[in-house]
Amino acid sequence: MLLEKSTFKIFFVLNGEIEHRLNYETEVRKLKKGDIFLCPGFQRHCFINTDTRNHKKVHVVRFLLDEKLIRSSVARSKSNSVEEGVSQFFYRYLNRAEQLCEGIDSEVARILQVLRKECESREVGYRHVVYSLCVELGTLVARRLRDSLDGPKVSLDAHSKHLVTSGKEYILKNLGRQELTLGEIAWSLGKSEEHFARIFKKETGQSVFDYIRCARVNLAKTYLRDPSLGMVRIADLVGFASQSFFSRTFNKLVGISPSAYRKSLAVEILEYQKRLEVSPESLK
Repeated sequence: MLLEKSTFKIFFVLNGEIEHRLNYETEVRKLKKGDIFLCPGFQRHCFINTDTRNHKKVHVVRFLLDEKLIRSSVARSKSNSVEEGVSQFFYRYLNRAEQLCEGIDSEVARILQVLRKECESREVGYRHVVYSLCVELGTLVARRLRDSLDGPKVSLDAHSKHLVTSGKEYILKNLGRQELTLGEIAWSLGKSEEHFARIFKKETGQSVFDYIRCARVNLAKTYLRDPSLGMVRIADLVGFASQSFFSRTFNKLVGISPSAYRKSLAVEILEYQKRLEVSPESLK
């Protein structure tokens, strides 16, 4: 089975086992009875039956949320408190691909059972009951995740390098967008803001925002070679909100203003052209 809609998903495996793969990863994961798997924002989720002679039956409860609605709700919120709303809470604590082995305990199983009963019976007010149960379920998963992360740590060097590389690729593809945020980058990778920022700093020695500023200035250097592009246009192309902010940032990182940098390029080009010129004497 292949799921390609960009949806915020939490899988609760009640019975059976199956292998699966996220996006176009080479790594194959295995889900088994009692596992909980978070899959936020991945557009491609493939389930694999390795036994072609037998049809595997896996009993799974899927907790589905609209990723775009969550992101837009968080963007509209004027509060930074994760307790302000359900969207903020899910965005903060359930915003990474994670597998909780044997995460379904008696408490989670009870909620799933009541949830199913309410959905099947559809008694008066069942939508309100289902909503509250889903919030409770998401809260329990967030707490299980916290407890698992506080447990024994394993080496994640290779994973961290891959995460940082993927983050850089996303940043470079979206440099021209002024609204590029840490939350968006982390979301695209299925990680929390805190987790991605910590790994990025550890692997590169600079913050995500410092990297974005440097990347924007480096891209601006390329545009400054084109004399037909004005400073306002270049600032917009590389994602700065204003020309003044672009100039201040450029000056801070390069040591000279964008205009001075463009003039230095012109001088270099002129000197290079002179070196290429062939004098009349050399033709005799």
